[in-house]
Amino acid sequence: MVATVEYDSLEDELFVMVAAVRATEGDRSDLIMETMMGLQGRLTELWLYAAIDESTNKDARRRKAMVQKVMDLVDFQYKGASRLLEVMRMEVELSK
Repeated sequence: MVATVEYDSLEDELFVMVAAVRATEGDRSDLIMETMMGLQGRLTELWLYAAIDESTNKDARRRKAMVQKVMDLVDFQYKGASRLLEVMRMEVELSK
């Protein structure tokens, strides 16, 4: 069972996610990718909630844009870690 944390606002949750991205600096690529995949899942959920709410709530468009920015950051980090992992694999292959 996964523990859930309640946040006072969407902004608080997004700030925690950005801090989690920063905290991966210097970690192994596979750990970074694992963290980013977890964050991406929750961000997708938040984005969908905002998209559903967009037709009835004027603030939903702003929330959706905020979530999208963090999604872009997480995606960038994931891709960077993935590429670094691939370079490391190639180096191992070339050293054989």
